[in-house]
Amino acid sequence: MGRLAFGARLGPHEVRHKFLRFLLVGASVSAISYATYALGLATGLPYRLARLGALAIGIAVGFVAHGRVAFMARLQGRFPRFAAIWTVLYFANVTLIGLFHWIGLDIYLAGLCAAIVVAPAAFLLQRHLLYADPPLRAQQVFILGVLLLLGIARLDLALRFEVNWDEFLNLAMVHSHARGELRDVLQTAF
Repeated sequence: MGRLAFGARLGPHEVRHKFLRFLLVGASVSAISYATYALGLATGLPYRLARLGALAIGIAVGFVAHGRVAFMARLQGRFPRFAAIWTVLYFANVTLIGLFHWIGLDIYLAGLCAAIVVAPAAFLLQRHLLYADPPLRAQQVFILGVLLLLGIARLDLALRFEVNWDEFLNLAMVHSHARGELRDVLQTAF
């Protein structure tokens, strides 16, 4: 099968081949990136910094590998979008690592599981935002990126900060006081 012209519509067969190429290239780039992550953890870096180093290596290797091999696309002018997509995916990855570690997985295994979960999202984002024909406008990509970052930030906050039962008790007491239900001297809200 020859190379497809830019702007040509892809059938299910071509999409499957593109996805398989993406998986092969992605597995290679992920192996390099995960080795960087594991090396960073082994040297004592916190997982966020280890993942950031792995991201930098992944961006450097992955931009050319994904663009040329997996998507067979021209690379000119696409690097800012590629870096933006992987910035969003970095935050998703770090949030997932924190979630998997919170569940009880070892930090190394949590990083591997997060990479497996992020891979399909990476394919879809690159296919539809970076290498799409015709490409989305910069404004649409920016708005989508901001929405994704806000969603990831919300999940990260929910996983990192605990809400204690006494905060709910205090809030219930405030509402009970406002309704006039608290009558004893020491029963009012704080």
